[in-house]
Amino acid sequence: VQDQVLVLQVDIEHCNHRILYASEPVNLASVELTNITIQSAANDSQALSTSFTLTGGNKSHVAGTRKRQVRVDLSQADLRSIKLNDLLAEGPGTHDTYLSFPTTMLSDPAGNPVIDIPSSAALRASSHTGDSEKANLLFFSLDMDEGKLTVTFNDVIRSRTFNDNPSSLFIQNSALSPSRRISFNTGTRTDSVDGYEVLIQLSIADQNTLKYYLDVATGGPDTFLTTLLIGNAAFRDEGGQDINAVVTGLPVRNFTSDTTPPTLGLWQLNMNTGFLLLSFEETIRARTLNVSELVVQSHANSSTPDFVSYQLTDSTSSQNDSTILLVELSFTDLNELKRLTPGLATSANDSYLSFDEGTVLDMAGNRVVTESQFDSMIVDLFTEDITAPTLDAFRLDMTAELLSLTFDETIDSSTVNVTQISIQNTALLPTQSHTLDFGVVSSADSIYINVTLQDLDIDQITFFRQLATNINNTYLSFTGSLLRDMRGNRNNAIGVNAARKATSFGFDVTPPVILGFDMDLDADRLVLTFSETVMWSSLNTSAISVVDNVALGMRLGSSNVSNSSQPASYRLTGGAVSQLDSTVVHVIFNKPDSDELRRLFGLAVSVNTSGAFIDQGGLVDMVGNPFTAGGHVVANFTHDTTAPELVEFRVDLTLDTLYLSFSETINTDTLDVTAITLQDASDIALSTFSYTFQNSTTVSLNGTSLTIDLLPFDLNEIKRLNTLLTDVNSTYISLTSAMIEDMNSNSIIAVINATARRAASYSADTVRPSLNSFRLDLNGSRLWLTFS
Repeated sequence: VQDQVLVLQVDIEHCNHRILYASEPVNLASVELTNITIQSAANDSQALSTSFTLTGGNKSHVAGTRKRQVRVDLSQADLRSIKLNDLLAEGPGTHDTYLSFPTTMLSDPAGNPVIDIPSSAALRASSHTGDSEKANLLFFSLDMDEGKLTVTFNDVIRSRTFNDNPSSLFIQNSALSPSRRISFNTGTRTDSVDGYEVLIQLSIADQNTLKYYLDVATGGPDTFLTTLLIGNAAFRDEGGQDINAVVTGLPVRNFTSDTTPPTLGLWQLNMNTGFLLLSFEETIRARTLNVSELVVQSHANSSTPDFVSYQLTDSTSSQNDSTILLVELSFTDLNELKRLTPGLATSANDSYLSFDEGTVLDMAGNRVVTESQFDSMIVDLFTEDITAPTLDAFRLDMTAELLSLTFDETIDSSTVNVTQISIQNTALLPTQSHTLDFGVVSSADSIYINVTLQDLDIDQITFFRQLATNINNTYLSFTGSLLRDMRGNRNNAIGVNAARKATSFGFDVTPPVILGFDMDLDADRLVLTFSETVMWSSLNTSAISVVDNVALGMRLGSSNVSNSSQPASYRLTGGAVSQLDSTVVHVIFNKPDSDELRRLFGLAVSVNTSGAFIDQGGLVDMVGNPFTAGGHVVANFTHDTTAPELVEFRVDLTLDTLYLSFSETINTDTLDVTAITLQDASDIALSTFSYTFQNSTTVSLNGTSLTIDLLPFDLNEIKRLNTLLTDVNSTYISLTSAMIEDMNSNSIIAVINATARRAASYSADTVRPSLNSFRLDLNGSRLWLTFS
């Protein structure tokens, strides 16, 4: 008779074992533990079901059961796997604890195999005792070279619970009553998987804190670990329970000393306060710094041409152990560095630091990594030495175009750099400003510095509408590189957010004057140049006349004008103005003006027939000074070189006309109708019929449109071709460049017959034909009819 397993008891808390109750004695030697599977449901094929098959363990008979009960003690690996599975044997109760196995799992003493329990009908545990014991921290290791802490437990731990409370774990220097106890910060964390061992990576800050003290974590005798007694435990087991607190310091099992040499991360040099800052990657033993080993050099490589260096002598350094050491430059060292200029320690570009490995040690006695004179470190932050004469007052005269500066001491006028000066409209957060580009400086050394402003700077200042128009929007700022006093000290800067208001101000009372203009008929543009910045929005384009030289001379009152000359002029009707306040204003002709200027013979066709005149008050400058009536001959004249284009065409077979519209004025005297072809499809290769005009004519005047009167010969031929011009979809036009020219003899752009243009509109022939005459031939039995 086959043996049968009747009951399963599971005890996670005590000895981590399972007990199998059989129907008759069990041959213990036949028990094959690797055939036992623990599963979360009676049928492991149902949704969310999970299972685990043992890999080993120990087996024994339970005393007093006549060998009918077998105790299975799980291996640590199997126990860990089961505990890590949140769906398996978790409890409370037995709802997620089932057993299955094949017949080969065990047999009775007679060799009869056990009746199998399939995974589709697993045996539910009769009892389940959960894990209520708290885990214990068994031992730990500390690696100060790589900054790693390894802790080992007697139970499976949810490793990343540590990341929530790193401050509940402590390193201290004795087991009891430590004089030094250090907790960890949030930067210290672990990425270990759940298990018996947790690897923690210490943050740089925590590593440096440990290294800072010489009485903790320097070796085995002063390295112990404890946790908080209550609240926020550093670790929890898989059941969510806090581990048992470590009250008495647990001694380190394995300790690795710091053997990594320290490195310099960056350095800073302040030539104004006389301090040199060294920032290292780890805590440094301050008293070991030998300042006289530090060398400041002008280039990274000492073999570079023009190389300059200086080795410190009697400077001193801070004595507090830290990642940052501060060197106070001695009077001798600071001034010697200043003396070796230009070329050394004047900016970040010529400040490098070198030293050898004996210059300083870290807290473990490791020598610093050398910064070689052939590959030295560039300064991270450089502060230059500045002292300063100060501005007392200034005046700006916009009519005299003069900036007058008054300082509190005599200035070396040869050192003035006017490009460091900015004029701005407010003392704080200016919205409009200009930095000078040029300027002529008074040559005398004095407390007074006069700068004569140049046209480019005046134009840029007057470009702004709220800048330097009165004393209340005239402020001055400049950098510390504006000038030097007689001892070579740079001036005190006035920042853009602390600008100085003008002491007095001279208004601009000079009206703008036209200095010249260009005309470009190809681009339909006038370019007007004025003596100062003008307000573009004030320009009235209808105040502008295009005139020939005769008309211009008469308007300007020239005595050289011939009385026999007939003046020609045209006043613009509108146009677009470049929307920028400037000394140069662009006017783009509107279409009517463009066409009319091209239509008029004798005007705007050459330099002598192109001038510009602007009426009184036609525009104003930036402070409202009105323009005085005046004009100027053209400086640069550009002919129209743009070929005209056909814009559209229309056909009216009732009125017998062909209407054509062009992109610009055309010369009707140049019309050649034989260059025009009508076709019934866009591509002539697909046309059934096409027709090229022979004798139609026009009486249209020069302009942007043209009407061709279709004469009988052309008209009747078109009507004869029964697929041509029957509707808008059979009305296309092509033309050669010989068809017509614009007013400057530019030939029209051809419309090729492979891509002919379709009519914009089509009017059918609505006139009824009439009989004009007839002839009867009785001999030939024929009747001839002639129609309209």
